[in-house]
Amino acid sequence: WRRPPSYALYAFASDGTSWVSGPSLPHWVQYDFGKATSVCSYSFQSRPRDVLGYLRADGPTAYSLLGSIDGITFTKLHEVTGGPEWSTGEEERSHSLHVNAHFRFFRLQVTDVPGRMTGNKYTVIRNLRFTAPTGAPPHTLIQTHKQCLVTVVIPNLIRNRQFEGVTKPFM
Repeated sequence: WRRPPSYALYAFASDGTSWVSGPSLPHWVQYDFGKATSVCSYSFQSRPRDVLGYLRADGPTAYSLLGSIDGITFTKLHEVTGGPEWSTGEEERSHSLHVNAHFRFFRLQVTDVPGRMTGNKYTVIRNLRFTAPTGAPPHTLIQTHKQCLVTVVIPNLIRNRQFEGVTKPFM
């Protein structure tokens, strides 16, 4: 008997429940907002505790966040390659996008994990969260104080400008 991968909705659970993929890469989990939604950062955790050394083995070390309007064609918004191995169950990976990504679908695609001694490469994700430019998680009604930081880099100019809060047109 083999345990099948778990339900994708567990990737978004904050109660310690986790999404567990199948044993071969790549893996992905996707959220459909139902309409185009602005996201400027994301975060997630892996296993809540180290069972048989699987925290290190199943935690993503290479992954991308992708966005799509139609669920078919995706744009790469952020990528991590050769990231550090996970060391504790409380650890969280958090990333700013430095753009106001406006898509209906957001997909976290895992391209590498250290893997288990058997050679299997499962991915474990939990507490996957997106943050809107307003500072609120766009998929819940819970308000947070986190605001997005968007850095505008303009080549061949001496100054760079930073904006906090809602992204506005740059003139």
